[in-house]
Amino acid sequence: MICTHHREWADLPVLATYSEFALSGQAAEYHLSIRITAAESDTPTQFTQLEEALSRWQREYPHTVLVWRRYFLSDVMNQYGFLCGYDNEDAALSVVQQAPGLTKVALWAYWVTSESSRVSKNLSVQATELIRPSYRHFYHTQLHSSASDEEKQTAGIFDRYTALLATQACTLSRHCIRTWLFVRDIDLRYAGMVKARRACFKREGLTAQTHFIASTGIEGRHTGPQTLVMMDAYAVHGLETEQVRYLYAPNRLNRTSEYGVTFERGTMVQYGDRRHIFISGTASINKYGEIVHPGDLSGQLDCLFRNIRALLAEADAGMHNVMQMIAYVRDPGDYVAVGTWIDAYFPQIPRITVCAAVCRPGWLVEVECIAVTADGDNRFPVF
Repeated sequence: MICTHHREWADLPVLATYSEFALSGQAAEYHLSIRITAAESDTPTQFTQLEEALSRWQREYPHTVLVWRRYFLSDVMNQYGFLCGYDNEDAALSVVQQAPGLTKVALWAYWVTSESSRVSKNLSVQATELIRPSYRHFYHTQLHSSASDEEKQTAGIFDRYTALLATQACTLSRHCIRTWLFVRDIDLRYAGMVKARRACFKREGLTAQTHFIASTGIEGRHTGPQTLVMMDAYAVHGLETEQVRYLYAPNRLNRTSEYGVTFERGTMVQYGDRRHIFISGTASINKYGEIVHPGDLSGQLDCLFRNIRALLAEADAGMHNVMQMIAYVRDPGDYVAVGTWIDAYFPQIPRITVCAAVCRPGWLVEVECIAVTADGDNRFPVF
């Protein structure tokens, strides 16, 4: 059900890789990654080349509507201006400083077929909304706070997000499926973010006895020089409780609450015609919460992908169902080696690799992904 394609153009030094999930008579989904291949070109040239590749892809698929895009920048303070005006478009815009190797910019974008799909800015909830016949999907990006430290900023972000969801009769515990938390100087500030998130979750009924939310907590920077924490989030209105299941892989992994953090390792959303599977940022860890293969990049990659496979297997999925992947590399010196390793095993998956420290210094690399399968359940409406 998933087809993957690589696109290169003779006149553009870019690599575009995209995956397509299509079912007869149902909405198709597309994930696209665009990477610059000429690192020596200047910033304006790279942005122009990337946008030209994006335009060409869109012309080839005119029956689609853009829902979401995230730009990974090497220097957000000096490069954000190249994205001026995109905030006014309907599609969600996520921007984060996470350098894509030696290049200036990379892109992950998500489309669906336009039939029975409408994308618009919902000013009440301050988010992009994808409206389908039975569900409303909310994409919040670049949520941040002006508070004085990372703990207070995280609390402010979740307070605001919870209030925005409430305007649409949604709650954090019932409707939020996925978050990304970008922490500036993560080695210093991760603990404060974790503390504030834990307090918010407890208040909202998210505990080890109920559930948490799939998430990635990773190094990343916002345009605001005082911003220490930024969040992107995805929520769905219209789901029944039975449509959401959490993934644990207990033979390989322990519950995150056992070592003081509060996120789910993976979440599966069941629709009438498919399953969406969101795998959180996953590192080389065992079922005791310990780092596996410290200092060994290849060993850590092997271990983390075994963990990802185990999580996917709980949703009756495998790596062949993965539509999109992001690899986070702590040491820029490992950037090429990580890309080479992943390409050797999973060359078909649209992937962005960025330089971003993982939440524990001993983890050299972390990977997250999104998978889709054609396992529907006719008790529920289709996607």
